[in-house]
Formats: sequence, C-alpha cells, structure tokens
Amino acid sequence: MSRVPTLNISELAADYDKKRRMEPADFQRLLDLIFRYGRPAGRILEVGCGTGFYLIPLARQLPDARCYGLDIAMAMLTQAQDKAMNFGLSNCLLAWADAHYLPFKGQSFDFVFLSQVLHYFQDRSRVAWDISRLCKPGGRLLIITTSHPQLRSQIDLALFPGIIGREMARMPELEEIRLLFEGHSFQLFATVEFAA
Repeated sequence: MSRVPTLNISELAADYDKKRRMEPADFQRLLDLIFRYGRPAGRILEVGCGTGFYLIPLARQLPDARCYGLDIAMAMLTQAQDKAMNFGLSNCLLAWADAHYLPFKGQSFDFVFLSQVLHYFQDRSRVAWDISRLCKPGGRLLIITTSHPQLRSQIDLALFPGIIGREMARMPELEEIRLLFEGHSFQLFATVEFAA
C-alpha cells in the first residue's frame, strides 16, 4: 500500500519566500490592482497571510491603515511577525485563526483579500459567509487565484499528464467563486488576469 504525500505548510515556511519571489515590478502590478478602485484605508484583512508576502509590503505602503493578517500555520505567522518587526511596522497585527471561523466582530473591515488560498478551504461557503460578515457596508474584497486556463498553461502536460485533472478539481472555477461571493452580498466589479 502506498501513501499519498501530504502537504505540511509549517515545514515549507523556512523556504517559502525564497521559492515565491516577486520582483518589484510584479509587486507594483499587484498594488495597482489593489488600488484600482481606490486606496484601501481603515482596517485591512488578509485571510491566509502566510509569511506576510503581500501583507507586509502593503502595510508599508499604507502606514495609516491598520493591517491584520490571519493564518492557520504558526511557522508562517512567525516569519510574518519577524518581517513586521524588522520593518518596524506598528500598523500590522498577525494572529492564528482558521478561515472558517474568523475571530472578529461583524462589519470590522474596509478591505479583505485572499491570495492563492481559496482552494485550501474545505467549506468555501462558510468562509465566504464569514468574510461577508466582516466587511463593512461598501467594503471591498479581492481574491487572487489561479484560473483553469492559467493552470493548463503552467503544467507541462507531456511530463505530468495526470496532474491537470487533480489541480483543476482543487482550484475553484472563476464562475464558482463569483456565484459563491455574490450569494453573500458581494458584487463583482471585475475579473483580471494577473500572473506574477
């Protein structure tokens, strides 16, 4: 009997940022995407912040905002906390939390974002409900994910013919995401193809 390898996010924490490099121009493209509908202000939340890959630079760009990052992997949060301290960020708060049970009062955030984490959630409807509960009226939500066409272009089908079906089953389709969040009072403004 063979065992299927499992992913231990905490073990990946040490090398995570090295493997997930982002050039300054790529980060600027992300900021442009975030700022497209106005600069986020007030309280900002990243669900699944990992090592603070996006949250820490965003907190540096928005010193008047209060930035919160949540993740379920303590090793990732430890790295994010170290980064926040190294940059002397007093506007960045990090905490352990399960995305299915977000520990904040309702209507607490002006801007919520998730980057490449939606496919990890077992109950996406529960997460969508909780995020909708946390957003203030008029609050904004940004979801960064990989689309099915992007997956097809990234995976070498000649070398890994069996992987595409598994990856596509794991990643929600853009229409599924739209329906999921519109069902919780969000309005879709735009879908943008962004590849860093």
